[in-house]
Amino acid sequence: MEIRNNRTEISLALGEAVLDIVQKGQDVSRENLARTMKFKAERERDDDRLLNYWKACHLLI
Repeated sequence: MEIRNNRTEISLALGEAVLDIVQKGQDVSRENLARTMKFKAERERDDDRLLNYWKACHLLI
């Protein structure tokens, strides 16, 4: 069950990044996704969400 929740949280983090990119009128690319995920992770205070941002970013590499 934890693995499924983890995948869901990572998917949500990626979805948030896609929305941010689209709202800024930028192209959705791995580079822009990774940059946005890094930006979000640097500002996140919740450790679990921070870890999910970094995991999602790692998947893009």
